[in-house]
Amino acid sequence: MIKEQQEVAGKDDQIVHAITVVKKQKTASASLLQRKLKIGYPRAARLMDELYEMGVVGAPRQGGKTREVLIQSDDEVAEIVD
Repeated sequence: MIKEQQEVAGKDDQIVHAITVVKKQKTASASLLQRKLKIGYPRAARLMDELYEMGVVGAPRQGGKTREVLIQSDDEVAEIVD
């Protein structure tokens, strides 16, 4: 968990906003991040990859573009972003 916290500390605020969005929506996709964060597809796709590496979202599903959100509580979010 310490490594993940160090990674988040080095990132910009968009990753924190992305975590908040996917937790609230209970689903994750690049297009969702594009709409909610007003960013382009390349940035949204990179954020999705970062969220996956951090354990916030699961792997891409077969045949779909949405991903399962693995965090449920505010405590889990706080552990990642603090």
